[in-house]
Amino acid sequence: MGSLNHWVKAIPAAEFTVSSGRFGYAGMPRFWTAEMSVVAGNRAMPITKKKLSAITATLLTGLLAWGGAHAGIKCWTNAEGVKECGNTVPPEFIQGGHSEVNEQGITTTTVDRAKTAEELALEKQALQEQDERKKLAKEQANRDRVLLHTFTTENDLILARDEKLAAIDSRIKHTRQTAENLHEQLDRLEEDAASQEIVRGSADEELLNAIGSVQSQLEENALFIAEREREKDSLRAKYDADLTRYRTLKALSSVPFD
Repeated sequence: MGSLNHWVKAIPAAEFTVSSGRFGYAGMPRFWTAEMSVVAGNRAMPITKKKLSAITATLLTGLLAWGGAHAGIKCWTNAEGVKECGNTVPPEFIQGGHSEVNEQGITTTTVDRAKTAEELALEKQALQEQDERKKLAKEQANRDRVLLHTFTTENDLILARDEKLAAIDSRIKHTRQTAENLHEQLDRLEEDAASQEIVRGSADEELLNAIGSVQSQLEENALFIAEREREKDSLRAKYDADLTRYRTLKALSSVPFD
């Protein structure tokens, strides 16, 4: 049958043009799907819908007949936004993707355009976020399993919370008692220091060091008590969340399956 160009040149009408949107084939006259005119020599002649249908049918019949004797027709979009077809995709348009049509005019293969660096980065981020969601879901499932295995009833959970809070309260109480003793000791040391200042004009260095040591212990005790109070708040929040989750899991387990 010869080359595609040879077949095309045998068709009357050298070129079809339109002011917007076009579809053509590489190496052959382009034809349009909007209002068109055909250029024959230097004279433009309007094309009626009937003529257009006949010309389009002729072009497609010839193209597919040619494609039957050659490799599948490949279609791509050029730099001007024009869709073109031929037996090979020009190198400069490879990255833009293309499709392949068989002799029946059916698209058999579609190759997507190459993704931009930004698109690849977004895909990577999406995959990372998906992995993170899976990780969190797995961790939640493990916590649920432990929660249900550890506590038979919600009263068991409440009892465990109260026992831990009581243990922390006991440590706070002991620290406060120690602090009271330290305050009493500090009062005596400061009285002695004041007496020495009256008698000698200044207190002994050893006495002043003892006062400093007691003051440091009182500061440490205050910090310890504040930390334990924060620990209690965190513990309450954790057990409140566990209790809510426990009730949810128990409610779900009691729902009958259809």
